[in-house]
Amino acid sequence: MRLFARLRLISVGPATRAVLFSTVIFLAGGVIGTFHHLYFTGVPSVVLALGSVFSALEEGEPGIHPGPGSQPSAAE
Repeated sequence: MRLFARLRLISVGPATRAVLFSTVIFLAGGVIGTFHHLYFTGVPSVVLALGSVFSALEEGEPGIHPGPGSQPSAAE
């Protein structure tokens, strides 16, 4: 971020807010996503459901996992 700010491609204020916002979103989603592991502790079903949804959303980030066409074949 500092390099881009020095090159005057971005402003420091909005870039800092964007970094902090994305950090909070990822951390909150990760914490909530671990709630599905609390099955045997007797938490309410709503908590398990919320944790399951966030956990599933963590795996479905677009653009990170390669598509089926990008897998090497067994013949290669």
